[in-house]
Amino acid sequence: MRRALVVLAVLVGQVMFGHVLFAGPARAGSEPARVALIGVPGLHWNDLTPADTPNLWALAGSSAIGSLSVRTVGNVTCPYDGWLTVSAGTRSASGYACGAPPRPEPRGEGAVIPGYRYLIDVAGQRTAGTLGESLKAAGQCSIAIGPGAALALADQQGAVGHYRASPLQVGTADLEQCRMVAMDVDDLVQPYLAGEPGRLPKVPDKLGPAERREALRLADTKAGALLSVLPAGTTVLLAGLSDHGSVPHLRVAALREPGAEGRLLGAASTRRDDISILTDLTATVLNKLGVAVPATVVGVPLRVGEPGATVERLRSADATAQTMRSAKAAYFTALAVFQVLFYVLAFLLLRAAGACPGYDAPPWRSRPCPSPRSWSTSCRGTPTWSCSAAWRRGG
Repeated sequence: MRRALVVLAVLVGQVMFGHVLFAGPARAGSEPARVALIGVPGLHWNDLTPADTPNLWALAGSSAIGSLSVRTVGNVTCPYDGWLTVSAGTRSASGYACGAPPRPEPRGEGAVIPGYRYLIDVAGQRTAGTLGESLKAAGQCSIAIGPGAALALADQQGAVGHYRASPLQVGTADLEQCRMVAMDVDDLVQPYLAGEPGRLPKVPDKLGPAERREALRLADTKAGALLSVLPAGTTVLLAGLSDHGSVPHLRVAALREPGAEGRLLGAASTRRDDISILTDLTATVLNKLGVAVPATVVGVPLRVGEPGATVERLRSADATAQTMRSAKAAYFTALAVFQVLFYVLAFLLLRAAGACPGYDAPPWRSRPCPSPRSWSTSCRGTPTWSCSAAWRRGG
């Protein structure tokens, strides 16, 4: 009897020890993940300074950082296409030219994006709404703050369950209820969209340094308002989701989570330890929330790499890249102007030399002057100058 009691006590102890050993850590690790995606269209590393953008500077300093390629379908990406690509998980575009995303129409706690089905039914963007549909199918609550965030989190009907126009409208109850928050901080890019008809300007940079700094201060204040109310332990993604002018640039990418500070941020999609693409944001959000990533999403979760990344290094590299791109754009502009002037001068010289027919040729043999496209072509297999001589001889 005593032996049976000892065996029973050992079995009970093993069961209890096993419960503590295995159930304890699982309970500790079962705290649901929270993700906040802060999109600041037009933001590049050279914009961040402790004086003008203290909130974003502090966020970057405590994050893994890298560069984000925002290219979608065209050479230049507008905010609409950037947020739409995050929604679809594939490179997407709303049309040939675009600007800001449409403003949602409030519906109770949520909102509806007007004309959303146009993207799927007419524009052929059949994967639009992938992120929102995936979160909804997994029973995940999400909050969108601002038009771009609503576009990113909308389902395929253009509906968003929880929508706020400003981070000041987001309460503690909202953040406790919803594990996914996305915010569109458009204060930096809006001044660039003020022209007709609300599209990105066809110049490298529309704003002067002082105007851009003022826009950056507004964007930093809005981002700081959300960062100040996020629950502790929230994974924060910062992304410069679009271009702001006619010259494309790499933008800001940062990921704040435990152990990421001071490390490089890249992705297998680019095979680089310091560069990622827009569709990687979609895969990262779903992966962090424990939601299955659909097969249509071409991006992969962001990868935290080696230590040694600093904001100062990225600022310096960004400034160098901007200078090189601006010089390249100026070179091609000058080349185009030179070509136009060359053809105009060549045309005038041909006319002065009598290259156009009708001066001494019989009327029935007269021909019209060569068009600009035929200056470098041949006439009856003879070079232009010989052809002109033949015209003058009446040949």
